[in-house]
Amino acid sequence: MLNLKLATDPRWVTIAESNLEEILTDHAWCEQKAATNAITIITLNSHLEDGTQHHQRKRVQTRT
Repeated sequence: MLNLKLATDPRWVTIAESNLEEILTDHAWCEQKAATNAITIITLNSHLEDGTQHHQRKRVQTRT
């Protein structure tokens, strides 16, 4: 049912299968918290220059 790719303790599989909704709900909350933290970090650091753009400009300047 779970189609796990790696060897997994069968005791955990049994517990997970019997509590799948609870596990998926917990995982969804963790994903939401991670997304919220990412947005917070971006917002708090929005005054900083995007590192990607900075490195691209630096590369162009060294070519000329």
